[in-house]
Amino acid sequence: MAARQTDVSLSDVLVDCYSLTVRVRPQAQVGDQESSWWLSSVYGPQDDSDKILFLEELEAIRDSCSGPWAVCGDFNLILSETDKNNNRINRANLSRFRRTVEDLELQDLHLHGRCFTWSNEWENPTLVRLDRVLVSLGWDEMFPNSYLRCLGTDALDHCPLLLHTNLGSMSKSRFHFEVFWPKFADYEQVIKDAWRCQPASRGPIP
Repeated sequence: MAARQTDVSLSDVLVDCYSLTVRVRPQAQVGDQESSWWLSSVYGPQDDSDKILFLEELEAIRDSCSGPWAVCGDFNLILSETDKNNNRINRANLSRFRRTVEDLELQDLHLHGRCFTWSNEWENPTLVRLDRVLVSLGWDEMFPNSYLRCLGTDALDHCPLLLHTNLGSMSKSRFHFEVFWPKFADYEQVIKDAWRCQPASRGPIP
C-alpha cells in the first residue's frame, strides 16, 4: 500500500492474515479526525475453511475501525450468481459473504466497463468478478462522486481496479428517440438485432 505524501498521510496500520488496514487523512486536514477514513486492502484465501476466517477478520477490522471505511482487493468470493459466467458456484460461500457484507452494512460499488475481473484464460474461459470495492455508508457520503472502473492488462489474469474518489459531477447518458425512425422499412429488424446483441467484451481481458 502506497500514497503520495503530498496528498495524504497513512497511519494506525493494522496487519492481519488476509488484509492490511490504514487510516487515511488528507494532508490539508491532518489534524482533522472527521476528515479521515479507513482503507483495507484484502487478498482473500482460496481454501473454504480459510474463507470463514477471512470473513471473521473483516468483522474484527470493523470493530477496531469506526468511521468511513472502504475495503478493496481480491476477495476470492462472489456476492451474486451473476458474478460468474457458469453455474459452478459454491452457494454456501456466496451466502456467507453476502451475509457478512449485510451485517457490516457495506455496499458494493458499481464497476463500470466490465462484468468480470478474472479469467482462467482457457479457450472456453471461466470468468469471475473476484475483485471489488465495498464501502460503508459514511464513506459513500464522504465521496458521493466516486467512480470505479477496470484497467486493461496483458500480463495478469486479474484486471486492476481504479477508484476515483472525486470524479466530479457526471451527466447521465440520455436516450434520444426521433419520431421519424419508425418510418424506415428496417426499423423493427434493427431493434431486434440490437436487443439480441451481446456486449463487445464481458471478460476481464480487453
